[in-house]
Amino acid sequence: MYDQYDTFKGWDNYFQYSEEQNRYFTKEFQGFSLKGKYILEIGYGEGSLLAWMRDRGAHVVGVELNERSLEEATKKGISASSDLESALKAKTKPFDLIVAFDVLEHLKVEEINSLLEQVKVNLSAKGCLFIRVPNGRSPWGLVNQYGDLTHCTVLSDLRLQQLALNAGYTLESCRDQAQVTRKRLRKKILDIVFHFARRTIDFLICRIYGFGNIPLGTNIVAVMSPKNTHNGH
Repeated sequence: MYDQYDTFKGWDNYFQYSEEQNRYFTKEFQGFSLKGKYILEIGYGEGSLLAWMRDRGAHVVGVELNERSLEEATKKGISASSDLESALKAKTKPFDLIVAFDVLEHLKVEEINSLLEQVKVNLSAKGCLFIRVPNGRSPWGLVNQYGDLTHCTVLSDLRLQQLALNAGYTLESCRDQAQVTRKRLRKKILDIVFHFARRTIDFLICRIYGFGNIPLGTNIVAVMSPKNTHNGH
């Protein structure tokens, strides 16, 4: 199923990032100190996030199944492995941040539990795990969840909390992924209007159905820290 995955995803601009991606990453990782930190990205895909983090002074390592992605990482001088175990064995020090964007939904629950256990003992004292997954408690999240045959586990804020508790983590936060606006003035104004409309609709749905304050965006991002460590990014 993964043989033509790079073609299916449209990966072509390896280890590059657009201005829009730059704004998104900047907003998503706001509050995280990156310079000089050791960072592992699991399932780095096209490599845009790894490239962005390296440009901000981080020491980056990647894990990816796709052969083309691994070849391109070698060309860029980025250390990359085809499996998590190899990357963890090759590390020179614990990671300050481990990122898994759009990864856990590809795994079965027992595989997610195994990944969380592996990651936990390879984080630094203040290290954390940063996750992004389709939002399984939102009808809008199902667009992403069921848009890929390799997605096998539906996840949500509550399911991530269960996984964190079972694996010995504290779920520090879980929210909608960051929203950014486009650069041109007309498009920027439209994006601001659309974002306001989405927030208003989400608020009304939660109040009408009594859901409480839950994220309803297409994707959610979560930060997990191993228990018995103090937080600090």
